[in-house]
Amino acid sequence: MWDAGTPHRPTRSPIPAALVIFCLLTPIVAIGEESLFRVYVQTRLTGIPARAAGPAGGPGAVLFAASTATHLALRWSCGRLGLVLAISYQANGKIPRLVIAHTLWNLVAALW
Repeated sequence: MWDAGTPHRPTRSPIPAALVIFCLLTPIVAIGEESLFRVYVQTRLTGIPARAAGPAGGPGAVLFAASTATHLALRWSCGRLGLVLAISYQANGKIPRLVIAHTLWNLVAALW
C-alpha cells in the first residue's frame, strides 16, 4: 500500500541522457562527414573516380583531420582514420561500411 508520508522519488536511468543523444546522433554525423569528405572532396581533389586504383585520398584525409579535430594529438588519429577511410573509398567506392567504421570510431573515442 502507498504511504502518504514518504515522497516519491523517480528512478534515475543508469545511462546519462547525453550519452543516449550522442549515440543517436553519431551515425547521422558520420553520414554527413563521409558524404562530404569522401564523395565530394576526395573525388574533386583527386580528380579520380572512386573505383580507380590507388590511394589518392591524402588531401581529403588532411582536410578531414583539420576540420574534425581541435587538439593536435586528436588530429593525428583523425588523420590516420581519414587516410584509412580514403583508401577504402578509393578501393571499393562503398560508403555504408565507411559510415559504420566512422560511427564506431566516434563511439569508442567518446567512451574511452
